[in-house]
Amino acid sequence: MTVIDLIFNTKIFNMESAFGMQVSNDKISIKYDPSSSASFDESGYLIKSADLLFLGGGKSISGSRNKKALFSEFNKEIN
Repeated sequence: MTVIDLIFNTKIFNMESAFGMQVSNDKISIKYDPSSSASFDESGYLIKSADLLFLGGGKSISGSRNKKALFSEFNKEIN
């Protein structure tokens, strides 16, 4: 997992302001032993249960995602 956060605080037009960004990359990889692996059909129905599934067996998975975000905040007191 990699995460980069940047935040810049300042005062603009007599308002407290903040600007920021976040970039992150997440990866996951879980590989089960054949005796702990479950099988599913195309509809998601279980066709072969894992030995001792309740102890954490399941389907092997791997994947990743990239996220990017920008934000700004302004705080102005209203009387």
